[in-house]
Amino acid sequence: MEKIAAFVLAGVCALGLLPAQSQQSPATLASLRDHQRVLLVFANGDNRQAVAQLRSADAHAAGFRERELVLVGIEGTHSVLPTVMLSANDDAEARKRFHVHPGEFTVLLVGKDGGEKLRQHTAISWNVLQRTIDAMPMRQNEQRAR
Repeated sequence: MEKIAAFVLAGVCALGLLPAQSQQSPATLASLRDHQRVLLVFANGDNRQAVAQLRSADAHAAGFRERELVLVGIEGTHSVLPTVMLSANDDAEARKRFHVHPGEFTVLLVGKDGGEKLRQHTAISWNVLQRTIDAMPMRQNEQRAR
């Protein structure tokens, strides 16, 4: 597990997927609202799915940045994916809010408005993420503004 965590941390930081502040101190989902779309990864003992999700993020880092999408890993108080650190309270609140049971692998796409946009129990492919985000009205407004 330590090798996976080190791989994930090095990969996500090198990708520049996170603002420097998020890498330094714990974040809350509320602090990301209106600024970032969030890909929440609730990992269980099957870390293969978590690694698959990170590899997808790695392969599409430019798309993550362009869509203002940040990866957040959660596993109780011991995050498998130490991308954005959530406080223990925010971790528990996220599980409660999104109805994710302990031991369950779940990936959730949360929009800038804080609402759940997509849920899967396996890694979400980049194509599905891209199509889902690009169909959002807020994203379409962002594209028009550019």
